[in-house]
Amino acid sequence: MKLAALLHDVIYDSKASDNEERSAVYAERLCEELAIPVGKLVADLIRKTKTHDAGEDADAQVLLDADLAILGASEMKYQSYAENIRREYAWVPEPDYRKGRRQILEKFLTRPKIYHFLSQLEQPARRNLADEITPYAFLLLRISSFDGRWGFSNFRAASTPATGSAAGSSKPI
Repeated sequence: MKLAALLHDVIYDSKASDNEERSAVYAERLCEELAIPVGKLVADLIRKTKTHDAGEDADAQVLLDADLAILGASEMKYQSYAENIRREYAWVPEPDYRKGRRQILEKFLTRPKIYHFLSQLEQPARRNLADEITPYAFLLLRISSFDGRWGFSNFRAASTPATGSAAGSSKPI
């Protein structure tokens, strides 16, 4: 598990959607070169960081809890993290970023629980995610609600759950 934690983002490009797979392949090859017999296990754990679905695998649950721990950080640390994510995706136009980011965050909020073992982070994480989503929901107005004058008819925020993400990546962090 330690190797998976160290290598899960060894290959990272915000424009790519196969970072986890490429990191898994790298980790497996590295383990083979170093005669470390758990290369396939390490690679399998890394692949689970793409979907953040550990299933019943306790090692994967620990790894994913660690990967998502930032979501439950203090408000100030979380805001800094969110700003850094935006900088990583500076190449994505603002409306597309807002939509994709909101979709990713909503996926976590719709889960019965975000963490397997870090239950003390559950409420702070949900608060941070909801706080980040709020401005996105407000700003993602349906174009059809614009009435052509200086106002909106049937004004409402886009609030339907969505799937997918900006640039095809499902990784929030």
